[in-house]
Amino acid sequence: MIYQKRNIKINSNINITPFVDIVLVLLIIFMITTSIVYQNIIIDIANTTKVINNDIDLDIEIFISKEGFIYIKNKLIQNHKLEKTMRKLFTASSNKSNIVINADEMCEYDCIMQFINKAKKAGAKNVILRT
Repeated sequence: MIYQKRNIKINSNINITPFVDIVLVLLIIFMITTSIVYQNIIIDIANTTKVINNDIDLDIEIFISKEGFIYIKNKLIQNHKLEKTMRKLFTASSNKSNIVINADEMCEYDCIMQFINKAKKAGAKNVILRT
């Protein structure tokens, strides 16, 4: 048997166009989902009968997520800056020192109580739990 050598050129180039397309699509999906997640604070408040009290001037709304993160005016507040931030809010509005807490029903009781203690130290007169 006689073997003949053929002059075959091997194409060793890799076509990366499909790979780049997939990476760009994943990047777009990631950018869209992260912007949606950070726009809304999701809190499941425990269900109770609603009582509306118009006598109390509701000033500062606080949101506590199930992980224990505290949001004031839709901004995440670090735990070590909480008292200082609340004092600034109270001094900015001298006649208003009421706090309304919107806590997730899965939030630990200890987290809510620690927040109430810090709020009282900062000068809160009324702390209201929204249900």
